[in-house]
Amino acid sequence: MRLIQLNLWYGRLIMNAVRFLEKAPPDILCLQEVMSNPDCEGFNFNNLEKLKRDLGYTYDFYSPTVDFTTGDTTTFFGNAILSRQPIEPVKTVFTYGAYRSHFSFKNRDALPWNFQHAVIGGANIINHHGFWFDGDKIGNDETLRQMGMVADYIAPLSGPVIFTGDLNLWPEAASLKPFQTTMRDLVAEYGFTTTRNFTSFKPVEICDYVFVNDKVKVNDFKVHDTVVSDHAMLELDYA
Repeated sequence: MRLIQLNLWYGRLIMNAVRFLEKAPPDILCLQEVMSNPDCEGFNFNNLEKLKRDLGYTYDFYSPTVDFTTGDTTTFFGNAILSRQPIEPVKTVFTYGAYRSHFSFKNRDALPWNFQHAVIGGANIINHHGFWFDGDKIGNDETLRQMGMVADYIAPLSGPVIFTGDLNLWPEAASLKPFQTTMRDLVAEYGFTTTRNFTSFKPVEICDYVFVNDKVKVNDFKVHDTVVSDHAMLELDYA
């Protein structure tokens, strides 16, 4: 199985992502900052629909955090998992706030955050967009609380577990310790030094991750340098 993790960066480079992925679409796509609006073809408000259509995905699990008005239509924004195999959408858990309608991104501090739990091919897939606050990514009491929620949720799960996402934290952040001590951190294990690129305000930093437990057999792991967002694509080949 091949899984790719990617923060879409509001879909600003969505066609770059499509061109790269259509060469060899992965079995599973774990995405953050995904917009969905089947009534609006323009301005990248329908990224979920584009990816499903252009890459031929049959199954999706979408967990929006907010919606906002786009002309006379409504656009949704959040996390998504796309798959070629059936998805069992187990749960969406909000780690901060709750779903908000008619949201204004002028008030980004009020943006809710969630994670998704799906089962695909017998594996537990946890897809999360970590809490963002203005400043560095060393974390604070709020990231400790939220990541603690994720760790407590994952701990009792049985079978293979893959935890992935843009976590908005540097590797040295205390908020990541529960995962680094109980799971394999593949970005660190494979020696990558950044998950960003030149389009980012900080081109060299790690803030995207794939963690796996000991029930996942890792065949290969890559961080791609093809620019499809201000975040790199992380690719896991596993059994």
